[in-house]
Amino acid sequence: MRMSERDRRDWSLLIFIVPLGILLMLIAGQFAMRIIPQWILKTGMGSSLEVETAGGQRTFIQPIFNIQILTPFAWQNTYLTPNASSGFVFPPFVVLEPSATPSPTEVAQSTEIVIPPATIVSPSATLVTPSATIVVTATTPPPPTSTEVTSTTEVTSTPQTTCQETGAINIGGPLPCVFPPPTCQETGAINIGGPLPCVYPPTTCTDPAATNNGGSLPCVYPPPPVVSTVSSGYTQNPVPPAEIGVGTMPDNTTPGDDSNIGAIPDGTYIVVNLGVTVNATPDNNYDLVFYEYNNNSQVALDWIIIGVSVYSDGHEYYEVFNWSNGTPDLNSNIGDIAQTTGTEADNQVIQVSDNSEVPVLPPENELYDPDYNSGLPETNGPLPQTGILIDVDNAAGHPPAGPSGSTVYNYVVIISPIGGSGQNAQIDSIQAVEVPIP
Repeated sequence: MRMSERDRRDWSLLIFIVPLGILLMLIAGQFAMRIIPQWILKTGMGSSLEVETAGGQRTFIQPIFNIQILTPFAWQNTYLTPNASSGFVFPPFVVLEPSATPSPTEVAQSTEIVIPPATIVSPSATLVTPSATIVVTATTPPPPTSTEVTSTTEVTSTPQTTCQETGAINIGGPLPCVFPPPTCQETGAINIGGPLPCVYPPTTCTDPAATNNGGSLPCVYPPPPVVSTVSSGYTQNPVPPAEIGVGTMPDNTTPGDDSNIGAIPDGTYIVVNLGVTVNATPDNNYDLVFYEYNNNSQVALDWIIIGVSVYSDGHEYYEVFNWSNGTPDLNSNIGDIAQTTGTEADNQVIQVSDNSEVPVLPPENELYDPDYNSGLPETNGPLPQTGILIDVDNAAGHPPAGPSGSTVYNYVVIISPIGGSGQNAQIDSIQAVEVPIP
């Protein structure tokens, strides 16, 4: 039969298209395995893919018909079990069958273990359980021929009747143990080693005689009082009442006129009845003032000693001011003069105001003006500015203030010491005051 031109053309296309399709399928499979390298396939566990021996490197053309990636069908009833060529051998099973019950007597055991040869099981053969027979024979040895010796030890406990406790004061003596009372072991306690509680020294001063009573330690005490006596050979003179004002303002209002000025010759002293209060705690006030002679707008301060006493004759006194010994009286308003000059000269010149100027400027403001008024308007008044102020609370003689902390001394001793220019000590008046210390 002769083929037509059309039949020949159809067969030619078929011969060309079928190989081309197979080639395209292979190419598509190669791309698929590279684009999606992980596959999920539902099948049984019968894969024969050898992971350990399979090549780990990718080749250019993956084998399509590699037997290792083919998965057997589930109905073939194959599993991932070792094959006969793997050399797998089941271990023997051991069964213990004791033939006698052990007794407390020593037992000699003989054990016979029979293990048959290993049986190689094929994956397709019926599973055979290997068996092993173990025979345990317990044999009781004959009783010993020697005489058995039984040893009996009897323990006797003696009750404790004496104290054995370390630290007890009756150790070795009869019970009960007696322990010493606990003692203070704190460093710094004043009763260390003594019975509790620990006692510590105080941290505050609790002495009423101290000036810082109730404050921090240490206690501070006032200097001891210095009792002075009038030097032998000195004569006590009566107070000239017309010339020396006691407890009054000065009346020497006419400069240069000394007709109303009290004079105390060298080597004599007077005692005036004037109460002066001494405080244990200084009140920061001047407590006593005496006024010198205003000799034409200046004062020529004489050597003079002032003291307070409880005796009307003044034979013992506490010194509160001394312009003669060269030690500056810093408890007065003229202590700075002695510091500046370095001495306490007899007839020391101190300038005073004539009351014509307001305010009074240095050096004329050194002495005290009893009628000065700092208000508006500021005035000086007619009285002379000749006062020497004294703070008896801080005096060199430290007059005691007594248990109550305050004592009134009813007598003031005024002494004109021997020496210097030999001139009389001059006083216009003397009075107790409370003038704030600037």
